[in-house]
Formats: sequence, structure tokens, C-alpha cells
Amino acid sequence: MSGFEFVLVLYAIIAGLGISDILAGWAEQIRLRHRVSVYPLQIALSFLLLYYGISFLWSFWTFRDIVWTFSLYVTMAIAPLVISLASRLVRVDTSIEALSTRDQYFQIARPVFILLAFIPALILLLSFTTTLSLSVPDRPDLIKLTILRAALCAGCLYVAWSRKVSVHWIGVSAMFLITLMLSMRLTVRAIDGFP
Repeated sequence: MSGFEFVLVLYAIIAGLGISDILAGWAEQIRLRHRVSVYPLQIALSFLLLYYGISFLWSFWTFRDIVWTFSLYVTMAIAPLVISLASRLVRVDTSIEALSTRDQYFQIARPVFILLAFIPALILLLSFTTTLSLSVPDRPDLIKLTILRAALCAGCLYVAWSRKVSVHWIGVSAMFLITLMLSMRLTVRAIDGFP
């Protein structure tokens, strides 16, 4: 077993726990639909986290040729751990005395979006301090990605402190579209023979 395969299995377990939480939460809501109302924004955020968990594993393929160290492993484990923790937080409490699903959403929205802001901030930090043996994209591409990551981080923090439903819808939609575009970019690069 190579170092990459070992690390990938461990990351898949971490991501799988988050995905399992989201699916279990959805199943609980379906089972208790007569008593627990569905809040669309909570479903959209949990869908975004589900997509993050799956796309992170896909994008992880780009790190298959690097030499793994324990410090690199711990650093790279932060993103799936954050996604799994956010997935646990976004799960709806279906107990009898629980708050409404809307109130639950706004109760967990701040910590979830702060956690989500941490991912692009970490990637920004790593892009400046990395010693990985990956080829660096051309300068204009790197500048665009840096601006996009900084905007994602700032946008997540803005949404975290907002109580407006429209801001949350715009934030979740924008994050999904940006993540989808970045995933498509990685897919095209992988097909074209990344790096």
C-alpha cells in the first residue's frame, strides 16, 4: 500500500462520517415528516456539505504523487475534519422539545459558516507556505485562485454574521457554484494529464 492509498483511506473514513451524518439527518426528517417541518435552507446547506465531502475526495487525487509526511497528513486532514464537523452541526434535532427547523438553522449557521471559511483560509495559507512538490500554476491563474479563495473566506464570514435569509441563500448558492466550477476545473486538468 502506498502512502497516498493509506492517507486516502483515512480521509475517506473522515469524509464518510460527515456524509453519513447528513444522510442520517435526511432520513430522520423523512421518517418524522408529520412532526418535523423541513427548512429548505438547512437542506441546501446540508446538500452543499454533502457535495463538499464527495468533491474533496475527488480533488484529493491531485495529491497522489507527493511524498507524505505526518505534518502534511495532519495539515491535509483539517479540511475533511471541518466538513465532517459542519455536517454534524447541520443535522436537524428531531426530538419533541427541539426548536423549529428554521430556528435550529440560524442557531448553527454561524459556527458552520465560520468552519467553512476556515477551508479557503487554510488553502490560502498552504498556497503561500507550501513546500509540496506540485507544479505551480501560471501566475495569472494563481492570482485569480488567490482572489477567489479570499473572497470565499470573506463571503463565508459575512454570511456567518448575517441573519437575513436572502444573504444565506445567496451565500449557499455562490459557494455551491464556485465549488462546482473548481471541481470541473480539477476534472478537466486530471483528464488533460494534470499537473
